[in-house]
Amino acid sequence: MHLRASRAWLPWLSVGLLAFLCACLGVLQYRWTGEIAAAERDRLQDELQSRLFACSRAFNESVSSALRSLAPSRRQVEQLGAEAAWSAQYLRWKAAHGHLLERAGIENLGGTAYLNLDLESGQLTQQARPDTRDPATFELPLTGPDRELLLVQLDVNYLRTTLLPETLNTYMAYSGRPDYDIQVLTDSDPPTLVYASYANAREIWQTADASTPLLDVRADGPSGRMGRFDRGPHRPPPYGKGGPPPFGGPSRWRLLARHKSGSLEALVARTQRRNLAVSAGVLLLILGTVAMLIRYSRQAQRLAEQQMNFVTGVSHELRTPLTVIRTAAYNLSSPKFRRDDAHIERYGKMIEAESGKLEGMVDQVLRFASASAGHAVRGLEPVSVAALLETELANMHEAIESRGVILDERIDPALPVVMADTGALRLAFRNLLDNALKYGVGETRRIGVHARAMQTAHGAAAEICVADSGPGIPPDEQGRIFDAFFRGRRAVLDQVHGTGLGLNLVKTIVEAHGGSVSVESGASSGTSFTIRIPAAEPL
Repeated sequence: MHLRASRAWLPWLSVGLLAFLCACLGVLQYRWTGEIAAAERDRLQDELQSRLFACSRAFNESVSSALRSLAPSRRQVEQLGAEAAWSAQYLRWKAAHGHLLERAGIENLGGTAYLNLDLESGQLTQQARPDTRDPATFELPLTGPDRELLLVQLDVNYLRTTLLPETLNTYMAYSGRPDYDIQVLTDSDPPTLVYASYANAREIWQTADASTPLLDVRADGPSGRMGRFDRGPHRPPPYGKGGPPPFGGPSRWRLLARHKSGSLEALVARTQRRNLAVSAGVLLLILGTVAMLIRYSRQAQRLAEQQMNFVTGVSHELRTPLTVIRTAAYNLSSPKFRRDDAHIERYGKMIEAESGKLEGMVDQVLRFASASAGHAVRGLEPVSVAALLETELANMHEAIESRGVILDERIDPALPVVMADTGALRLAFRNLLDNALKYGVGETRRIGVHARAMQTAHGAAAEICVADSGPGIPPDEQGRIFDAFFRGRRAVLDQVHGTGLGLNLVKTIVEAHGGSVSVESGASSGTSFTIRIPAAEPL
């Protein structure tokens, strides 16, 4: 017994050990996932910063190259004169870049203080020098003896609606669907929102995943060659996060990017949580699978033990009537009893009774095998429940009287007709009566059989109740009494013969007829089984 108990605990000890190992693996995986998440965050941030640098470089170079091509060459100035050369060059330049400028002019050209360039006609007219404090206004030095300056004010609306979106779409969008929201701010205190890639932008971000300076206009090209423009002095600006601008000159705007999930930190954290959830789910699935396998194996083991007990019980049940029949047949064949009519009649009845027991037992086993194969009922026909109960009670009248049991019979004659397999339904009712006679005969020695018509949510039904006055069924066994091969502790201790198939067949047969069976039992208050079978449809 102790060896069997220890073996029963071994599988659950294995589950506990497996759970501990899975917990250790989960902790290690959590740490490794954190390290991978940190590395992934750094990789994404580096990639984003590189893309921002490339975007800023392309945008700045696009503006710078356009402005470099605005100035006429020295040869043009020598051939046409300064003002005519500027006018002719601008008209050619306007065809390609006409939307880029809001205002343009030249200072100190030929000793004149300031000449404004008319953006429609290309003519130069003397005007007052404009305010150059606007963030989109640039002073670009020109080469020459008089050190002229080109003053240009960029068209911010064109930059915001055309040039900047085109550049961002090239460098910041993958498959046409950008992963990041973009803001462009003025490099002032406080900053002003110039551009946002998403609709209804109101707030200015306090933090971003990455940023870089923007709108750094240079007079010379990337190779350092100088044309009409000179570098001129540069004021090194205080660059913050994002490093120096791609061209090294003073930037006017700042380009910021933030992931659509809120930040790269949020994206990586969400991915980490998702990976951890998947890993935890896999580990729990492994534990659950092992626990289910152990449970099912124990159930299979218990079922195998019940089947062995069933075989032993059936063998014993068969041996008893066979022994009685054999003894009675031997006595009948003896010359001593051949002419004794009383003994012949006695042994004949004995053989008949024991043969009936064998027939019932074989029929029960065959019914169980048929129900297990999905054929609990055979042909259905209209059956009068009242007549069936009366017939079966009459057949068991002798068994009831021989035990000294008082039968409380109350059968409503108006019971509805049901569609049923007569043999199967009779077997179910007989099993309930047999159980009541075996286990439910208490001090009052009373059994009740009540039947009535009733209405359910699905229509009319016949209700049959078989109640006894026995000691009742323990609460811990009530959930298993309808299991095949199950026999209660009291039946085993009292050595009450049985196969453990009766109540299982009752449940299977009643449910195959579309009905239900329930049990009510209390300590020392008897047990009541109730069957409900739906009435047949009226013709």
